[in-house]
Parts: sequence; structure tokens; C-alpha cells
Amino acid sequence: MVLEFLKANNNFGMRIEISREEELLDTGGGLKKAAYFFLGDSRASNEPFVLHNVDVISTIDLGRMVESHTENRARATLAVQDRATARPLLFDEHLQLCGRGVGSRWKN
Repeated sequence: MVLEFLKANNNFGMRIEISREEELLDTGGGLKKAAYFFLGDSRASNEPFVLHNVDVISTIDLGRMVESHTENRARATLAVQDRATARPLLFDEHLQLCGRGVGSRWKN
């Protein structure tokens, strides 16, 4: 259905790559499987690269996220959701990613 939707909307004028998972690969497994895509020479383009990797419905404003990324001249921008998890991402007072927690379930 996703492929049909994208085709019907001409990929919204973007280059969109789909990496199928015959066996579910969890959060990072899908990205690892698609590593070949990221290994090209990304310096050849100044265009923003947006990766949307979720297994839930998202209403994030990707356009605003790209604007913020550009305004802050960030090397990378990561959108996360505050939720209970056994593997939380840890951020410092400037919202810079500084690690990952492990162990019992946390609520940040």
C-alpha cells in the first residue's frame, strides 16, 4: 500500500528509496541493511537528506525539522519521542545527544 501511495503521488517530487524487510530487523537493523545507500559520496550534494524510520504513525513536521537543522547548521538532527524504554537516549542541557542508558525501564 505504501508503494502504491508513493507511486500515485509521484513520490511527492522526491527520490524515495524503499528497503524491504522480509524478516523484521528492529530499529537499527533496517538502517544497517540499507547501509549501501549511505556509503555514497554525500559531499557531492548540499541537499538535505531526511531519513524517517518509524514503526508508528507520525505527524512530525519534517519541513520544520529541516528548517531547524539548516538554521542551526547542524551536522545531524534527530527527532525522538519521550516514552518509557529500557534503552533511552540521553541528552545534555543543550539537547545534544550524549549517550544511551541501559537497564531497567526509564521515563525521561
